[in-house]
Amino acid sequence: MKKFILLAGLTALSLAGIKEDFFHTGLSAKTLALGGTAFGFGVDSIYSNPAGLAVIPDEYYGYSYKTSFENMVDTMTFECMRPQGRGAWGLGLIHMNNGDADKTEINEFDRPEVIGKFSERQIGLSGAYAWPIWGDAAIGFGARYYRNDLDGEYGQALGFFCRVHQENKSSFIVRLVGE
Repeated sequence: MKKFILLAGLTALSLAGIKEDFFHTGLSAKTLALGGTAFGFGVDSIYSNPAGLAVIPDEYYGYSYKTSFENMVDTMTFECMRPQGRGAWGLGLIHMNNGDADKTEINEFDRPEVIGKFSERQIGLSGAYAWPIWGDAAIGFGARYYRNDLDGEYGQALGFFCRVHQENKSSFIVRLVGE
């Protein structure tokens, strides 16, 4: 119940105009170090390093809301990571909306000319599972789906990825992406 109250409160703060880079609870420094930058454009802790999930000591719920480029770009991300047995699973959701940006083209005088406005919307979903395999090494598998809408034209892609990670030593990643 506390989780839902926390998420409702964070959502209310963001809708009220509190434009912090991110809000988070229950996140350790080790998780941030292994999981990558969890807050920004993309669900990086799950997408770039799913193996980092294997060291999460406790549940983690994160929410961020950013407005940039003079309120033209809104980005909202939500993450949920939870230990399960020996490993951990994570889910991430991102929604980005660009609106009222100038659409330009080069005219006959080699100068940019505004020919209208364009809008873009992207929705992405990531999921991963990871577990420790030996010592301080971990392996993680995951998938990411996103859909992009640019001026009424749709595109989508699905990617699968796997990563083996050894803390402070080495890392190996494999990615497959299809459109």
